[in-house]
Amino acid sequence: MTISRAERDWRPGSVPACARCAATSPPDQLTLFKLNSTAVVPMGEVTDGSSALVDRAYPLWPRVETSACGRPGFWRPRTPAIFGPRAGVGPLLVFPDNNILISLHQQLDETEAFMLRAVWSDLKSPIDALCDLIQLWWWRDVRFRVSSLHLIDARKQMTPEQEVARHAAVRELRHDFYDRGGYELFISDAEIVIEDRPCALHSIPVRSLPTHETVSAAVERLPRQGKDKALVLKALEAGCHVFVTCDRKVLRCHGSFLPLGLAILSPAQLLEELDASGELDECENPLTAPSSDISSLSCFYGAFASDCFDDLHPGNENS
Repeated sequence: MTISRAERDWRPGSVPACARCAATSPPDQLTLFKLNSTAVVPMGEVTDGSSALVDRAYPLWPRVETSACGRPGFWRPRTPAIFGPRAGVGPLLVFPDNNILISLHQQLDETEAFMLRAVWSDLKSPIDALCDLIQLWWWRDVRFRVSSLHLIDARKQMTPEQEVARHAAVRELRHDFYDRGGYELFISDAEIVIEDRPCALHSIPVRSLPTHETVSAAVERLPRQGKDKALVLKALEAGCHVFVTCDRKVLRCHGSFLPLGLAILSPAQLLEELDASGELDECENPLTAPSSDISSLSCFYGAFASDCFDDLHPGNENS
């Protein structure tokens, strides 16, 4: 049996809870979006467009912690402009472009203001949006997915210092991704009954199947120059929910990729959509907020603070 990308990315010794990870078709056959017809493992049942069945005594959108470190996840049907046709509750998988990583490094002083509670800005400037994106990552189950493609800058040759900084960002965000659970979904609330437990990769309902034609048509709209096209395709392959960029040419492709399961949004657009759907409201109560996470703090500063790069050499990093 071909091992799916989702299963390859699990840490050694871990066992996927998702039946789709155990029985998927080869990676060149759109495995992220459809089930293997020969799968014999019961897939459970999807009810009311959601794979998490909640006791009816609960409010409509109860807070559900979905990460290994206790952060609340997102109800996917609540924000279709981000999650598209996805169902259920779980983490938000974010694939940043290179400029987002560069901006986080260059604007460290503005984005490192970690608060005892989430305080959202008015998003009037790109720096405000970037700061709010980091707050969202800090308070909620947001997992940044990175790739070896982030280590390449197509426009110009990086200086040794820039190369070290890029390696640091990829290394630390990769650690944080798996510290939070990777593709795994953690539900600690005993009142939440999971009938069908797809991982983050396979949370798209079976009824939404993209074709090779629709994928090809979406790809044709991407810019031909630069690394953005390769990064968007990598985000799609990795099963991410949103590709975050400020490039206007790439942002124009949002409508083409959303039906495929990938939103393409700027940091400000991402925050605006979550705010409009009420997802940001749940973060504001300091009594219910997750406790401080030293691991995430160390990953953030290890990724973007220059004084954390001294012991890192590009040749030592795995690509």
